[in-house]
Amino acid sequence: MNSRFRMRDRRPGQEMMTVRASDIRRIAEYDQHPDLSYLEPDADPVHAAANAERLQAYGRGEWHFIAIRAQAKFMIPIGEQAAVIQSVESPGLHGIESDSSPEHRDEIFKAEKANLCTMLRQMNVTVVDD
Repeated sequence: MNSRFRMRDRRPGQEMMTVRASDIRRIAEYDQHPDLSYLEPDADPVHAAANAERLQAYGRGEWHFIAIRAQAKFMIPIGEQAAVIQSVESPGLHGIESDSSPEHRDEIFKAEKANLCTMLRQMNVTVVDD
């Protein structure tokens, strides 16, 4: 993959080492190594029956776990006429039940986006709200 491009390829108004908060995107992907221990019978004897049904539903593929991260891309200048595009992602939160509410997933993304903005600022990348 070639990540170099010419300065004239920039979008109008796009600045070097700058990320628009509205351009930070959500990445939701399958969690390949989920922790199911909270559904085991000994984990919560009071809710053992409900947890057993939930575990069986997981086994039938009715739901799964996802991870949510935030991702930003920005340009780093190389000389006068070139730049590279750098992609940075937040660490992410894994173990989110796929059938959780959209509001819950939105809150997780909001927290991941805030983490990513902190990371970017530590890298001297300007984050602008628009």
